[in-house]
Amino acid sequence: MNFDERGVHNMSDSLNEYCAEANDLKDVKDAMDNIQKLRAQMKNPTRDGMIKALRDAKISALMEISALEMAQGATNWVPFSEASDSTLYTLLGQYERGLRLHCIAKIGEKAFNEQMIRK
Repeated sequence: MNFDERGVHNMSDSLNEYCAEANDLKDVKDAMDNIQKLRAQMKNPTRDGMIKALRDAKISALMEISALEMAQGATNWVPFSEASDSTLYTLLGQYERGLRLHCIAKIGEKAFNEQMIRK
């Protein structure tokens, strides 16, 4: 327990920690849902479905996905609406990897794998 200089219990630290954990859990849940959307598009792709799934994924894990894009040599980004269907399809797997890295950074690989089995 944390107490301030007057000896009064300070709940703000534990509340902040709780809120941060709750935000992480929501963030991970959203990312896992987006992984499912990407996988659904891999199985039965539609142009609009791929674009929506990719946009949602990028919003969910912008840093991880951008890092993967740069690591793979992407230098000229085009809007999804201007990309070819084959480019969009290729991005599905790349964005899934980005979401996976995002989740693992938040909850660890073991917890991530256990949660994905349940989905």
